[in-house]
Amino acid sequence: MRRNIVLFALLITAGDPTLPIRFNPRVGSTYHYDLTSETTLTVKGGTKDVDADRKSAMAVNYGISKNHGEFELEMTFQKIHLADTSYPARQLSAAYKAATIFVRVRPADYTVGFSGGVEVVDPMVKRSYAEADQAQARTFWRQWAEQEIIWRNIDPLTWIFPDTAQRIGDHWRITFTNKEDINFKIDNHFQLESIKGGIATIRSVGEIYNDPAGTWLLGEPVTGNLAGKEEGVCFVNIATGMLVSMEYAVHVEGVVKKGDREELLKFGITMKMKGGRVN
Repeated sequence: MRRNIVLFALLITAGDPTLPIRFNPRVGSTYHYDLTSETTLTVKGGTKDVDADRKSAMAVNYGISKNHGEFELEMTFQKIHLADTSYPARQLSAAYKAATIFVRVRPADYTVGFSGGVEVVDPMVKRSYAEADQAQARTFWRQWAEQEIIWRNIDPLTWIFPDTAQRIGDHWRITFTNKEDINFKIDNHFQLESIKGGIATIRSVGEIYNDPAGTWLLGEPVTGNLAGKEEGVCFVNIATGMLVSMEYAVHVEGVVKKGDREELLKFGITMKMKGGRVN
């Protein structure tokens, strides 16, 4: 399982010479990060109105090593508190706190991947589901764990940047896809705002949209139009390329149609991550 993500390949010119900022944490070091998120969802006009406010929190350690030109981050969870309180989610929270995931970052072509992650799901599925339902349940919970637990923590560390020369004040643009509760795209515009005290500040503003022909809401197909905005800021240590802190907020509204019914929805995400090297 691999994800091609363009990492820090910025070239920042602050006078002369040019200063490269790349993913380059010190081998043998350990980093700790705390991630918190809050999701709000309101749906009106359906067979049953939804008004939900869900919070989650995770704490993760990363041990840094290097092997054959790739950085390897040994990822262990110190805390997992999820908004999903279903029995399978609670079982997975306990399982991931006992697991180790190995994240690989290859600077040569900016590839990020991981191993030792989704297999954690399989014992829970065997315990919780009848044999006839296990294949479908395994597919669902593997995707859920990959998105909601693993990549949710990896993505902020491998924040997406262009692979071209950049200077303070320059802009670039990248599109993301949200998969939490509602499927939509965010067209993000980034700006390298400043570098002070060895910390780079990067801001983002995004326009939200979806395919009017079809999207999904809480796992069910719907049609309609969604619109909204994303705003975020990220602080990165320029010597190591490692995150210092980040936060972003997403707000989405729209009218969707499910069968014969029109439903008015409002959706929001606020996420924060903070940490750094502990040794």
